Amino acid sequence: MPSPSHVRRIAAALVFALATLAAAGGEARVPVSPEGRALQRQLRRCWARATAETTPPLPVRYEVVVVLRDGRVTTVDIEGPDVGDLKPCWRRALRRHPLPAADARVAFPLIFTRR
Repeated sequence: MPSPSHVRRIAAALVFALATLAAAGGEARVPVSPEGRALQRQLRRCWARATAETTPPLPVRYEVVVVLRDGRVTTVDIEGPDVGDLKPCWRRALRRHPLPAADARVAFPLIFTRR
C-alpha cells in the first residue's frame, strides 16, 4: 500500500494536468508540473479534435476515475456526454502517461465552461 503522501502526489499530478482543461480553450487555472504538460497538451488535442464539428452545450462535466497498479494506468472510467472520439482519446493519453509506481484510485471532475 503506498503512503498517503505518495497517493497525494499521484492525485496532484493528475489533477494539475487535467484541471487546466476547465474551459474548451484549455486555459490554465492551476499550476501544472512539467511532467503534466505533455499529458495536458494531449488531452487538449483530444478535446479540440472531438469538438471540431460539434461542441456540446456548455457547461459540460465529466467524472474521471483512474486506477493505477504499480504506476501503470489499468482502468480509466469516464462519465459524461459522448462527444466524437473524446473518451477513447483521453483513455489512450492517460494510459500512456508515466506515473510514479504505486497502487491507487484517483477520482476527479473535468468541467468545461464558456470563457
